Amino acid sequence: MAGGILTPPVSRIEELFDFLETWHDVPATVGPVDAPPELPAPLAAMHARFGQLASKECALDRGSETDFWAEGIFCAQDLLVPLTRFHNDVFTASEGPFAGQRMFSFIHENQRCWLLHVPLGLGSDPPVLCSDPRDDGISSAQRQSGMSLVEVVELLDRLPKKRIFDVNTRIVAPTLSAFLAVFALRNAAFGAQHSGFHWSPHSPSLYRIPLIPIMLDTQYVDEPYDFYADASSRVLVMHHTGCDMTFVSSLDDNIADQMTDPSILEKL
Repeated sequence: MAGGILTPPVSRIEELFDFLETWHDVPATVGPVDAPPELPAPLAAMHARFGQLASKECALDRGSETDFWAEGIFCAQDLLVPLTRFHNDVFTASEGPFAGQRMFSFIHENQRCWLLHVPLGLGSDPPVLCSDPRDDGISSAQRQSGMSLVEVVELLDRLPKKRIFDVNTRIVAPTLSAFLAVFALRNAAFGAQHSGFHWSPHSPSLYRIPLIPIMLDTQYVDEPYDFYADASSRVLVMHHTGCDMTFVSSLDDNIADQMTDPSILEKL
C-alpha cells in the first residue's frame, strides 16, 4: 500500500496502517505506549504504530464520581481500551471451553451493550469473543426506558466481570487480525470529518466515482458490512448489508458531489 492507497483485498489490520495514517492525519512521530508482552501480535502492532493516538483514557463525569471512557482515533464509536487500562480489563474465564484462560476485554461497545475479549497466550492471532452483559442485570427495555449512559455504566459496574463473560459468550471472529481490519475501517467511516448516509441497496450507479471493493462479506460482531473506496482512497463507503444503510465518508468537504443524486444523502 503506497501513500495510503488501499489495495484490495484487505484481510489483516497491518494492511491498513498506511491508509489509516493518511485518513486520520497521523504525524510521523507519535507518543509510544507500553504494550504488555502477552498482548496478541495484531493488537500490539496497532498500538505500536499509532501509540497514544490510538486510544487515551479519560474521565466520564457522573456527578461526584468518574468512570472510564476513552478517546482517540479508534474510539469514534466503540472504544478501543487503552493499554493504561490493561490490568483493569484482564480476567480469567471460569466456565465453558475457555475456562482457566486469561482474557483481555479490549473493546467496549459505546453503551456497554457488549464487550469483546481476546485470549492471552493463545497463539499470535487468536479468536475474538463477545459477551452481552444486558442479559445479566440490564435489559434493552431498561435502556430504552430512559436510562442515561451514566446510569447504564453505574449498573454494569456492579456486575462481576466473571458473569459478564460467562453469559452468552460466543466467538465472533476466528482471527484477531481480520476482526481489527473490520473494526478499523468501520471506525474510519464513523470518525471522518465529512460523512453522511443513505438508505439504498448498494449500486455503482449511486456514485459519480468508480468504487473499488476493499472488504466484502465482513462481520462486525452481529452486523454484516461491505467496504468500498475510490481510487485515491479519499472516499470510503461502508454498506450495512443487513439493512441497506450506507455510510459515505470523505477526507474532502465535497461529499455530496460524489453522489449521482445528492438529495439521498443525509448528514450524520
